[in-house]
Amino acid sequence: MAEDWDIAIGTVTTRAKVAERFGGSPQNGISSSATSKNVMIYSDPAVGRRHGYNFDGWAADGAFYYTGDGQHGDQEFIRGNRSIRDHASREMALRVFEAVPEATQKGGKPQRYIGSFRLDPSAPWRRQESLDSDGLQRTVLVFKLLPVEAEPPAAEETLSDLPAAVPAQEFLPPENNVVQAYDVAAREGTVAERHEAELMAELEAALRSGGRKVGRLRLSVPESSVRLLTDTFDSTNGVLYEVKATSTRNMVRVAIGQLFDYRRFVNGLTHCCVVLPVRPAPDLVELIHALGFDLVARENGSLVRVTAAGLTDL
Repeated sequence: MAEDWDIAIGTVTTRAKVAERFGGSPQNGISSSATSKNVMIYSDPAVGRRHGYNFDGWAADGAFYYTGDGQHGDQEFIRGNRSIRDHASREMALRVFEAVPEATQKGGKPQRYIGSFRLDPSAPWRRQESLDSDGLQRTVLVFKLLPVEAEPPAAEETLSDLPAAVPAQEFLPPENNVVQAYDVAAREGTVAERHEAELMAELEAALRSGGRKVGRLRLSVPESSVRLLTDTFDSTNGVLYEVKATSTRNMVRVAIGQLFDYRRFVNGLTHCCVVLPVRPAPDLVELIHALGFDLVARENGSLVRVTAAGLTDL
């Protein structure tokens, strides 16, 4: 059995030295020891950002947030992540180290010990959208660690991107949807993005001509740093529009899913509306209406509202 923990807060050491004395691996970001009651956690934000780990550090709520282990795909509760999750039931202490930036030391990158922690019992972790090492979308685990024996930094040194630090809903002026020249071979999706921008600009012009105030909403997801940017929002009548470049089944289903997601966070919402360049197949029109959503499509060169009874003006 390794000796009792005696590394003082603020001590600069290396992973290799910690592993030699207290067990665990000197390679892993999360290292559970088999010879002592310690789980070593190493935070290196500069390196972590390369793998989408953008959530590490002290926050204004007094907690230390740490992104879990796993560089590819959705992170799961295996290996190091399981060690953090189960540390209390195993009577293991969470020992957190931060890499010392722009420093060198024989035996590996220097690590400063910042203290012992425990997982917040009421909100131990959250899932966060991020990119993996290959630039692919995935979700990561962000653990909320509460200090047991640690010294939080001054307020100005804490993370600023916290959910409580931003408005839950922001109304933004319309984007400039003037279409620039696109190299359509540059990357997949540019033609669809251009057509969607054109349709959105047409919709907003039609709504403004009717005296409506339009823009977009930036929505903050509770207990997360995720920000959602909607398509057009008519703040005069409380209508949220989701615009798609094509009227295919797939795009209709995507629009429906996005509206279900957004509407949970929108204040002053009265209706949701799918906007398409042409009227879709009859069963898709029925689907949209059956869900309680409105439909706007282009008919004879103009955008109109498609209802069960027929066509009406916007």
